Amino acid sequence: MMKRIAISTLFLGLIVACQQEPTKPRTPEIRNPEPVVEENEHQPEPNEGYANIVASQSGRLEWVATQSTVKKGHSLYRIKNAAAFKDLYRFKMTFKKRLDSLITTCPDALNPIRGKWENFYADFRLDSLTPIFPQLQFKEEADHFGKDEFVNDYNQIVIYERGMKKYFIQASTNLQDIEWFKKSGERIEKGEVIGQYSIRNLEF
Repeated sequence: MMKRIAISTLFLGLIVACQQEPTKPRTPEIRNPEPVVEENEHQPEPNEGYANIVASQSGRLEWVATQSTVKKGHSLYRIKNAAAFKDLYRFKMTFKKRLDSLITTCPDALNPIRGKWENFYADFRLDSLTPIFPQLQFKEEADHFGKDEFVNDYNQIVIYERGMKKYFIQASTNLQDIEWFKKSGERIEKGEVIGQYSIRNLEF
């Protein structure tokens, strides 16, 4: 009889935990990905039918698009920054270990929503853009996963990633007949003309 009462009490506790009013979300600010291209990246040359591709950052070219046409939003070139990538990798590894610990110590009352955080853990890859932080719906959930230190660490990763995006340059418009004046491995300076593309009869 006492065993039945204990089981019933536990079951009732789970229902109450998942039916309580959502708390005010403490979800960190999420910055949506967007092309990182400075306004002066492309500077038309008067009466020549070409526009310059101007370096938006100083550094060493790690990769340039080899095709003659690049569509808007697609990668145009990448600047190497090994130290920054190494730091980001370390930050993300530390955060993921902390996330794993929080999931492991998740209170029984949060078992019905445990899968949400396990999915977040699976999506949180060290070599990919950080996924959106899950919404904190319940008080127990906010108390466990919404601790200021944990949320702040996540925010710092998002901010760091946004800063890193300046090394991944995307085309701000459709480009054709691209010609590079610099090649992979060469040093470039911010504001330097590193290539050009045709602005005549753009068809795509």
